[in-house]
Amino acid sequence: MAALPTYTKTFHTTTYPSISPTRPELSLAGKTILITGGGSGIGAAIAHAYAQAGARNILLMGRRLGRLEAVQTSIASSHPRTAVALHAGDVTNPADVAAAFAALTAAFGPSTTLDALVANAGYLETPRTVDAADEQDWWRAYEVNVKSLFLLARGFVRHATKPGAVFVNVSTMAAHAGAFPEFSGYAGSKLAAAKVVEVMQAEKGGEGLRFVNAHPGVIETDIPEAEFLKGKFVWVNWDVDELKARQQEIASGNELTVGLLGWA
Repeated sequence: MAALPTYTKTFHTTTYPSISPTRPELSLAGKTILITGGGSGIGAAIAHAYAQAGARNILLMGRRLGRLEAVQTSIASSHPRTAVALHAGDVTNPADVAAAFAALTAAFGPSTTLDALVANAGYLETPRTVDAADEQDWWRAYEVNVKSLFLLARGFVRHATKPGAVFVNVSTMAAHAGAFPEFSGYAGSKLAAAKVVEVMQAEKGGEGLRFVNAHPGVIETDIPEAEFLKGKFVWVNWDVDELKARQQEIASGNELTVGLLGWA
């Protein structure tokens, strides 16, 4: 297998000291987080990492209540100071998404505001060429990967009243790194979502909110030094110290953005 592309010289596959959630300066004490797709895989790992960093409140949203309950039980055992609430629902359903935000205040109090939202729920259609793809299955990728992003971002803007609150879209290399046969729905929808995140940063960045695309996990982007990454597309494998060393270059131009670059 060919080596994956990398923006930094060092390519990480596990946690390292600079991004460890146990670092005091990365503490999330008192913070409230909403994570979609929180019942398994990356979403569950993100929830555990936020709890390890001291998050006060975490709301997990997903379709399968049993899986959410398993993550809740696990966090209660390993990090009992973190309160975990659950909301079972479909991220493509406006009523379900609105209910998730209502569940925040119901679980954690009427004055609760969001510090971070991790849009992790995603959909990968059955691998087929375009001529053989099932229409509903193919379009489902856009429903989950793009429509839900809009619904979640709308709720985030209304509930994240603190400067510095961050919205993280869990993305994929398929959105920008070449063409992947038999995954046109997934790759196309993830590319669309990445551009939506950039536009949201342009719209709301002046209000102190941050919007970031991240592949394949997201927890390390919510750090005090990450202001220069707002509106950018980053891989969490990339070395954070190298990124920080290049922050002026990254922040001042089109580095790490999605578009037809290099011609004007």
